[in-house]
Amino acid sequence: MKSKDIFNKEPCIQYYYNHFYDLQQLKDKIDQVYELEKAKPYKVYIDFGSIQQKKKQVYKHQQTLDEYHYSHTGPSADNSYKTLPNTVVRDKQTNDYFKQKAVDLLSDYQDTTDEDSTTLKVALYSFLIVVYRLPLGTKMDKICQHFNKECITKNVECDYKICWFIVASFALYPEIDSTCSRISDAIKLFLQYHDINPCQRLNKANKQLLEQYNGFNYVTDLEKYQQMFKLNVITYTCDEMKHKINPSDVEQFNKFDEHIVDKDYLTVNVLLVPLSFVDEIHVMFISDIDKVINGKLCPLNCQMIFNIKNQNYKRDLARHFKYCQGPQTSKQVKLDHLPKPYYPHISNNKLLQKLVATGQSDLLMPTLNYITFDFEIVENIINEDNIIAQLEPLSVASAATINDQITTLYFDLRNGTDFIEQWISQLFEVAVKVNEANQSNIPDITIDDKHYIPYKPQVSVIGFNSKKFDMNLLLKHLIKNKTKIQYIGSTTQAKQTVVSLQDYDFDLKFIDILSFIPPNNTLKQFVEKFETKGIKLKKRIFPHCSFNYDNYKLVLGLTTLFTKDDFYDKLNNKNISDEDYEQYCNDSINFENRWEYLKYYNIRDVTCMINLINHLIQITWEEKVDMLGCMSLAQIACQIKYKYCYEKFDINASYNIVNGFEQFEVTQYWWNDKVKGYINQDKFAKRDTTNNVTEDDFE
Repeated sequence: MKSKDIFNKEPCIQYYYNHFYDLQQLKDKIDQVYELEKAKPYKVYIDFGSIQQKKKQVYKHQQTLDEYHYSHTGPSADNSYKTLPNTVVRDKQTNDYFKQKAVDLLSDYQDTTDEDSTTLKVALYSFLIVVYRLPLGTKMDKICQHFNKECITKNVECDYKICWFIVASFALYPEIDSTCSRISDAIKLFLQYHDINPCQRLNKANKQLLEQYNGFNYVTDLEKYQQMFKLNVITYTCDEMKHKINPSDVEQFNKFDEHIVDKDYLTVNVLLVPLSFVDEIHVMFISDIDKVINGKLCPLNCQMIFNIKNQNYKRDLARHFKYCQGPQTSKQVKLDHLPKPYYPHISNNKLLQKLVATGQSDLLMPTLNYITFDFEIVENIINEDNIIAQLEPLSVASAATINDQITTLYFDLRNGTDFIEQWISQLFEVAVKVNEANQSNIPDITIDDKHYIPYKPQVSVIGFNSKKFDMNLLLKHLIKNKTKIQYIGSTTQAKQTVVSLQDYDFDLKFIDILSFIPPNNTLKQFVEKFETKGIKLKKRIFPHCSFNYDNYKLVLGLTTLFTKDDFYDKLNNKNISDEDYEQYCNDSINFENRWEYLKYYNIRDVTCMINLINHLIQITWEEKVDMLGCMSLAQIACQIKYKYCYEKFDINASYNIVNGFEQFEVTQYWWNDKVKGYINQDKFAKRDTTNNVTEDDFE
């Protein structure tokens, strides 16, 4: 949590939370902020840090292609007021209301059904809660006289704390020129705001109300103020006052908040000035907004600012007026200064870039060492009447192939509730050996270039149908281990997740093998369709529906075999065949209890994928594309296509640029006409032609 103190002239307090992965954390943080700020009402906003996916359609090679670009945006106080409407927290009830609004906003962020949008938020990783604790408005202080003297603001001395109503008077009735009339008009507006007839004389009760008025509460009273006087309010603050050294020095103003209720309302600019010795804020009507923004603001309200000290200021302003469309800014296309080739088969592979740069692309070899993993889950029944269950991890297994040797890891709930953290710790240690095996197959290449940036190798960790449950489960535990995570995909499906730890000189890249094969395949179908000749390693069966989270210890601790009825699938209303059950019985004879068979079943799932993945790697390598260097089957197809386009390209060859323009040749005939034209221009302008060029100067 990181906060900024209001007493050192900061207009707001910001509470950051940079490791956001659970909804309960959001609720707890909102309650924690409420406990810190509940002494007086405050206005609160929230903003989330997000990972964005931008889709762009380009027309190349007589077809339209989709390009996806990913970027991240951190939470910002400047954007927080855009996410939710003004919310003033006065008590626990209003805090609960804001909490529910924040949860609803989170649901809106996770909704990616808007296919028309080119930019989608695909992940949230942090959030920021911004609290505005503005003190009450009060009467004018001597420090404010400086702004009046500089003709930045307009204000009058008044014994009452009605500065906000003086601002409204300046905005609504600018023709009033006397101080007494201005104060009288502000008092009428004050009485009107408090539902008192302003036409009546200032009686004793109204005067007592003025004297006892503690000031305008910015966070609770502004909405009624705007609706009653039909004003849009834009507030500014000034940095801490310092003595001017040079007459040319100017104060630095910052835009604090913007409250636009109706575009037809009158817009008033207000300066918030903290008083010197009391914890109160005085407001003044800004008469010259150009001095506040230190430039000329476009009067059409397009937020364009021009530097008045620029010698081309008038020209730029006139040109802007010609094309300005007001708040609806026109879109402009920005092209690169130089055309750039598109070669994804090279740009997406850091090693291939080095080999191409050194003319050794023939030395490239596919990545043959990797890790497979799989989770086994158990149902935790929450509501038996509605058959609502939550999936809980039961065990995890992984298999690493290192120079054709397979190393396995296995952990389950018998190792403790933190068995996933134990597995992750061991996974990095195994990945060290996998990375060493991969690096031993890479040729030694040195590039003597000060601008060359070494790349960090990646070890692929491959799951089957792991985009949803497996990765969401892993992310929760990876964040606990203080890792750096680069996430690509939506909130429901992870296309690729890269995990980094400072202690290791490589990254773990979690991918799903389903991204490289046709969709709608189960692991059993994957094994049957892509099995290699001579190697038949079939997937085994396990009765997941025969127990739940409440009785798994009792059921799995038994030494007897599962019955055939235990394999009955209630969801699909079917059971296994006699042949499959006989195979299970033959396998179970070798194990002491059901826990050991679960271990065998889980490890079998991750090892049976290895030969199939190796087969896919070899098929892809026939086109000289490294499968594990890609993210999906579509990316592999794209790289193969562009590889053929660059098949005859030689990086060391010199290619002439064909621009389509013919070279201009200067002839004697053209030169003679040019000389005559210069002479005629000078004679018409009555200039001396003695030193002009002649026809003899052609050479």
